[in-house]
Amino acid sequence: DYWMIDDIYLEPCCEGKYTGRKEHVVEEIKKNSKVNKQVVEDEYFGEGPCARYQKCLWDLMEKPNSSIFAKILSLFSISLVLISTVGMCLNTMPEFKHRVDDKLIDNAYLALIEAICIAWFTIEYFLRLAGAPDKWRFLKGPLNLIDVFAILPYYLSLVFVEEENINLIRL
Repeated sequence: DYWMIDDIYLEPCCEGKYTGRKEHVVEEIKKNSKVNKQVVEDEYFGEGPCARYQKCLWDLMEKPNSSIFAKILSLFSISLVLISTVGMCLNTMPEFKHRVDDKLIDNAYLALIEAICIAWFTIEYFLRLAGAPDKWRFLKGPLNLIDVFAILPYYLSLVFVEEENINLIRL
């Protein structure tokens, strides 16, 4: 198409290779157009006054390539995942724990890092939920369920932790 050469002028040795590649390109274009159409259909935000803001929030939280700020936010979130993982691993090692009255307690600094990371993950989850075009589909999504199951144990441990441990941590 670029050189405006008609297919009938191709040599027989090149015609098979050209036809195969052309069919592959046409198939890929069809696949991409179906995927793009499905994405547009799946992301209907309604006609309300907040629909525009909801779409912006959804793009910001779910599509890192939509803007530079979305990319920075995504990198920040991934960094916090790594920091949280390292902090939680270090907090299990006896070398990083504190000894109070012959009891080992968690390192307060590592616990603070974990609390900050969990707070961010919670805020991020609720922002993604607020921006989701279909809330019920979002809540049922497997990766979103994993997010809830990753965040929930921290809050459960806050509810069920013994009062004695809280006093030790304050010391």
